[in-house]
Amino acid sequence: MQPNISTEDTPIHLSDLEAFSALPRAQSAVSKSHSEGSNITDGSVASDASDVAMSEISAAWSAENSTTGVGVDESRDTKRTKDTKDSSGSRKKKKKKHRTTNCQNETVAIILRESSQGKLKRSSVDICVESVARYLDHVAGALVLLNSVLLMLQLEMEGRHIAHSLGLHAERQNFDGILPTFQVMDSVFVFIFLAELLIRIVLERWKFVKDIANWLDFILVAGGLVDMTLTLAPSAAPGDQDMVTLRFVSALKAFRAIRMVRSFRFSPGLRMLVKACQCCLPSLCWSMLLLAVFMCMGALILGNLLQDFIKDETRLLEDRLWVWNRYGTTYRAFYTLYEITFAGNWPSNVRPILEKVSHAYVIFYFLYVTIIVFAVIRVISAIFLKDTLDEANNDAQHLVLDRLRKREAYVERLEGLFNAIIDDEGREAGILTEKRLAEILANPRVKAYFSTLEIDVQEGAALFHLLDNGHGEVTLDDFISGIMRCKGAARAIDTFALQNDVKQLDAKLQKLLTQLMSNQIVVAKGDL
Repeated sequence: MQPNISTEDTPIHLSDLEAFSALPRAQSAVSKSHSEGSNITDGSVASDASDVAMSEISAAWSAENSTTGVGVDESRDTKRTKDTKDSSGSRKKKKKKHRTTNCQNETVAIILRESSQGKLKRSSVDICVESVARYLDHVAGALVLLNSVLLMLQLEMEGRHIAHSLGLHAERQNFDGILPTFQVMDSVFVFIFLAELLIRIVLERWKFVKDIANWLDFILVAGGLVDMTLTLAPSAAPGDQDMVTLRFVSALKAFRAIRMVRSFRFSPGLRMLVKACQCCLPSLCWSMLLLAVFMCMGALILGNLLQDFIKDETRLLEDRLWVWNRYGTTYRAFYTLYEITFAGNWPSNVRPILEKVSHAYVIFYFLYVTIIVFAVIRVISAIFLKDTLDEANNDAQHLVLDRLRKREAYVERLEGLFNAIIDDEGREAGILTEKRLAEILANPRVKAYFSTLEIDVQEGAALFHLLDNGHGEVTLDDFISGIMRCKGAARAIDTFALQNDVKQLDAKLQKLLTQLMSNQIVVAKGDL
């Protein structure tokens, strides 16, 4: 549609018509910029193209003095030149601002992209330290598992040796020559873990003190050194070793078994479970506090009610002792309620009370088992399950790996689909034509398969133009990248980018209209 142009007293000159003719070129440049830069969300390409079109209009207007010199008012030329200079200056500032913003955005994008790919430039020392630390973690994990196996074998042999001294085994198994070997190997592991700890301190330096796991390793290594010292020191005079030292050495050796926790970090599944357990700790504390209140109430009720039966000398002494052993004191009654709540063997602690004391206690046990053992325990289990699932869904590394696996599987499906729909001619060149895509999408079953890929296909031509890179043909890379962009519904960032582009385009068109109006040319808004 041709624009409606109305003039007042001032005639329309050739330069005005040339300037106005630049408006379609500006709109074309804006449309072209959007079509070429559809993947850019900041609208920088559209802004630069619109600025170029506006520069063409300004150039056409500024050329008026050189093209026409007749019938032009001097004041009008002066005003137009001034407006052109002002608008040109503002455009230069705006273009400079856009370029600065674009440069910053490109820099941030490059940093994020290189960071995600692990390509940030780092010093060779940092790279070497990370490599050594990663290798050291795997070696330490293997050594921890090997040391744990050694400790289990040592415990097995010592237990069999003690069993013979207790008369449990008729045949005496001679481990006198093997146990010293285990002690030597245990000492070797202590020195290995000490060296590993020192290397980790040198590598991590001040970061070492920030990790709780490192402090645990430090305590375990120190305990291993003390254990080795106490074990080897009395070897010259075994009679001087007392029971306190033996118990202390046994406690240190048992404490070293905690080192097996370090092996959790090397398995993604175990690491996720450990994180889930850590997430459940607050819920566990509150749940145990709630259950402790109920168990304390039950212990006080049963303990006070059964005191009369325990004091009654007319009852059998055996029954009175049985009741006292389970409900006679606060500690015993509380522990019995703990067994009833968690162990699941509550009938063995309940049935004798009903048979030997009174069946009236069935009221208490019925309410306690129904409310606490059945209802409250299951509610707590559901809370733990919810926390575990939330932690698994929020684990960053697990999410990244899961998305990468899904993306890889999706790309494999797209590759198989592309190889299946191309014809024999396109198979040789590895391209898909618009005609072939339209023929394939005419089949309802093919459309249904595309819907399983989260792609809403209405017609083949529209999909082909979305996938085409401008050469009139679609390669495998174009097909995969295009389908990945078309997958699913519009994201919030896509909608926001589109709204931002429309606002920028509307602002530029309004500015063009204002400039045209200022030069006594009226254009109907419906024609833009």
